[in-house]
Amino acid sequence: MDQVEPAYKAWEVTTVNYFRQMKNLLLIALVVAVFIVLNSFDNTEEADVPFPQEYNSWQLIKATVKDTISKATYANPKAIVGLTTGIFAEGSKIVFEVWYNQANSDGSKRRVKLDLMQKFDSGFEESNGWMFAHFKENSQENDVKTIEANLACFSCHGKQDNNVFAELKQ
Repeated sequence: MDQVEPAYKAWEVTTVNYFRQMKNLLLIALVVAVFIVLNSFDNTEEADVPFPQEYNSWQLIKATVKDTISKATYANPKAIVGLTTGIFAEGSKIVFEVWYNQANSDGSKRRVKLDLMQKFDSGFEESNGWMFAHFKENSQENDVKTIEANLACFSCHGKQDNNVFAELKQ
């Protein structure tokens, strides 16, 4: 003779299945929520910066020549306005370049480094809107790729008027 399960047993099985399904749904919802949160951060602050190919055409602000090394600071037209008024618009760019006076065997410049700072209206709030890039030797790949590295540059720049070391000589 078949034994009939009591009604409370059926309810218990149904309840257990219900809670398993709910647990799975909550787990899926949690994974989706974490994915959404992680992808909602503004990744532009950690974006790689292209090498400023046109910097040699910008205005030369300062140049020094020593025995083995030369240095030059260039500013694009927007940065020139900022250096004049003290207000830097989005897109202001300033480059500081250091190179060896003795050229490579092919005659090309032997760069020690090239540093770029660029102003943004939004983002980079921790550095007053300035984004920094550092290009070693003759590389065109930026070494400042994280917010922490950007803040390391700003730790000195932040102590300057308008966060800029360069100044226009009249």
